[in-house]
Amino acid sequence: MSHPAEQDLALYATRDLTFFSRLTVDRHVRNCPACAETVAEYREITAELANATPQIEDWDILAAEMRANISLGLEAGACLPTTVSEAPVSWFSPRLAVAMASLMILAAAGVALRPDQPKPTPTVLAQQSVKVDTEGVTITNVYME
Repeated sequence: MSHPAEQDLALYATRDLTFFSRLTVDRHVRNCPACAETVAEYREITAELANATPQIEDWDILAAEMRANISLGLEAGACLPTTVSEAPVSWFSPRLAVAMASLMILAAAGVALRPDQPKPTPTVLAQQSVKVDTEGVTITNVYME
C-alpha cells in the first residue's frame, strides 16, 4: 500500500486539497491508522497556530520598521537601470522554417499527385450550314460550349 505524500496529508488536514485528491487521500486515511494519526497531528498543530496571537508590545516600532524596509526597497530599486536593453527581435526561427518547408512540400505533392481530370466533351448548341452547289463552297458555323 503506497502512502500519500506528507504535503498531501498536511493539505488534507487543513482542507486545502482539490476535490479528487481529497477523495483519494480520504479513502487512504480511513484505512491507514498511521496516516490518520499524522493527519490528526497536523490538525492539532493548525489549531494551536490559529489560537496563538503574536506578542507585539509596541506597534509603533513595528510600523517604523516596516516603513524603513519599504524605503530601503525603494532605494534599492532606484539603483537598478530603468531601461533594459532588449535583444533584437528575429523573425527567423528553425521551427518556423521547418513548418513552412513542410507546407510547401505538401502543397507541391498535392498538385503533382492529383488525379488527371477528364476534359469535358464539347456540347453543340447550334449549327448552321450553307451549301452553295455552283461554286462548291460549304460554310458551316458551329457554336460550342
